[in-house]
Amino acid sequence: MNLSSLFKIKFAYKAENEKREIEKKKLQVMAYCANYTEAESLAMKLIEKENMAKYECDDPEIIRSKTPLCNVLLNDSMTADNILLNGLSELFFENDGDALFIVKVKIFTDLEKGKSFKTEYILPSTSGIAAINYVKKYLLYKGYRSEEFQILSHSIDATESLYLTTESIEQKMETDSKIEK
Repeated sequence: MNLSSLFKIKFAYKAENEKREIEKKKLQVMAYCANYTEAESLAMKLIEKENMAKYECDDPEIIRSKTPLCNVLLNDSMTADNILLNGLSELFFENDGDALFIVKVKIFTDLEKGKSFKTEYILPSTSGIAAINYVKKYLLYKGYRSEEFQILSHSIDATESLYLTTESIEQKMETDSKIEK
């Protein structure tokens, strides 16, 4: 049984801006880690890599996400870095307009009795509408009929990059190529 989870890691630190003035900055990443200790180790390596402790860096806030890895959808909106950090590859946005979106969905398990459950999908996209349309395509690809799910809401997530295993990135990109056909 795989007990790995997604962790949201939030950093608050001080750094120089373009005018060489010290200002407060924030960074939020999401990582697929085996446990809290592994997420904390990744956070410490990111602090070192990004030189966040040069002026001042608070302890990172690490939160286990309830969203399973299977509900993280990928497409070509993010680029993978080939340099591994704790065995994970960084996915980042090259375009300023792209962001991670959370799309909340109600999936009906028994239409006649109205039984359902709620879940959410996390995915990179250029807009909320594009994110919703992609989740719809994904659910249809997974075999759901359009009357078996309802999009409840969507929102932008402040996460700037994802850290995933190269295997999960390849698998998710392969799924994306099948959805887009």
